[in-house]
Amino acid sequence: MTNKLLFSITGILLVMNCLLIFHNRTLQHQIEELKPKQIEVGERLPPFVTKDLDGNTVDITLAAKKKMVFLYFQSHCGFCKKQIPYWSQLVSQIDRSKYDIVAITAENNMDDVKKFVNNYEVSAWKVLSIRAEDANIAKLNATPITVVADDNGVVEKAWVGMWRESELDDARKYFAIDFVAQTK
Repeated sequence: MTNKLLFSITGILLVMNCLLIFHNRTLQHQIEELKPKQIEVGERLPPFVTKDLDGNTVDITLAAKKKMVFLYFQSHCGFCKKQIPYWSQLVSQIDRSKYDIVAITAENNMDDVKKFVNNYEVSAWKVLSIRAEDANIAKLNATPITVVADDNGVVEKAWVGMWRESELDDARKYFAIDFVAQTK
């Protein structure tokens, strides 16, 4: 009787384990599908019709004579605030004959964006607001993001997240700028 009971319990546990494995794989697949997609090298950015901080409509033509550098931020993002010194160095040192730079956000509250711009002394930057739907289409689903698109709007380089030492090294090589690491 003990062997039959042990055999039955083992069989039940084996079936339950198989069901749990199947359920786990199904959930992993669902989670993967729901994950926000991230921008990748080789993808083409959609054209942006945006507004500047004064509410004026701006059309960003991605078929330009220069590469475009997009600095995607949110005013409440702590990592964006830590990224600002590197972006400031980039904006001040980049070769403007080769690159145009635009800071973009998908925020609705322009007062918060203006405060952010004033607090971090980046008021000289071209800051534009895009619709959240456009940010999603462009796979700008995290902040901060630094994207370089070639003169046809194809992503040539993308850094998702705040620059740490390895990203700084990569950016130094890519832009030929000697970024000074921040100590804070």
